[in-house]
Amino acid sequence: MAGFLNLFSSKKNTKAVGIDIGSSAIKVVEIEVVDDVAKLVTYGSLALGPYVGKEVGRAVVLTREKTSEALIDLLKEAGVDTINAGFALPLRSSFLRTIDVPPVSTKDLETVIPTESRKYIPIPIGEVALDWMVLPKLLNSGDSSRMNILISAVYNETLESFDTLSLMTGLKKEVLEIEAFSAMRGAGFIQSPVYMVCDIGASLTKVSVVAGQFIWLAHTINKGSQEITLNLSKNLGVTVEEAEILKREEGLLTKNEDVKSIINLVFSNVFLEIKRVSSLFEERYKQKPEALILAGGGSLMKGLAEIMKNELSIEVLHADPFSRMAILDVLKPVLKEVGPEFTVASGVALRALEN
Repeated sequence: MAGFLNLFSSKKNTKAVGIDIGSSAIKVVEIEVVDDVAKLVTYGSLALGPYVGKEVGRAVVLTREKTSEALIDLLKEAGVDTINAGFALPLRSSFLRTIDVPPVSTKDLETVIPTESRKYIPIPIGEVALDWMVLPKLLNSGDSSRMNILISAVYNETLESFDTLSLMTGLKKEVLEIEAFSAMRGAGFIQSPVYMVCDIGASLTKVSVVAGQFIWLAHTINKGSQEITLNLSKNLGVTVEEAEILKREEGLLTKNEDVKSIINLVFSNVFLEIKRVSSLFEERYKQKPEALILAGGGSLMKGLAEIMKNELSIEVLHADPFSRMAILDVLKPVLKEVGPEFTVASGVALRALEN
């Protein structure tokens, strides 16, 4: 097995940097363990658009060379001084699915899972690295005699690209983890027995359902905050830069009804998909998610949490990954505000450390 689902790396490190390479920016968080306490060393974010002549906030596709250049620039700018790195793997290059199988021994699973996975993974098994985890008996899955298995698969091409990136940047690849797990860990565990994590990026929104500190369901929505920026630019006749500022500074709290309408049009589709994921989980496991944790840069839009609470009829919280670390008091207000943007980077940094 590839090991994407293990909660922590087997090797103990005292310092590591978590790296989240999104479509519009790279985020890094460096953590050091001091006296068994996770201490924030540094953090930083760098827009990728300018590396290909595009605006800040624009989702772009970079070559490996450009991605390496941007990451090296960010590591220097943030003052990261460790080479021990955890990389978050994009959910769009992965498959996550919960299946149920007849009770078998751990040894027999080595044969059963690859066979069963072929039914759910839409590409040849030889093109992906496969991993799986036996989920605990916490939920009513309909047939208690069967085992719930979370299977994951990552494109071999994706893994090779991160191997190359590691070599080009001089980083030591301690951990590769699918970003949904990093987001769950970075967001922290809450009191609700079943909850959702919603990671809003520039081009995609990722939603996962968590129960018993395990992911049971994950889904990618092909809508992100960049679509709002581009729609504002087109419909209001302003530049992309001006539209990005309008989105960030006013968001859904704006008094301009045209702006509200454009933003709501994009998010209405996101809300429908989140409801569908929640309903699917409830139908399958007879339990309903009781809360939703917002993560990602797109979740920072003003007024979004309140709208989501009303639309989804669910408690909505913002991820606060830095609250789990020792930080200077003077930084707490700032880090609480920007925390959701660094949820994945924080989570994969923790993954790279022994708990």
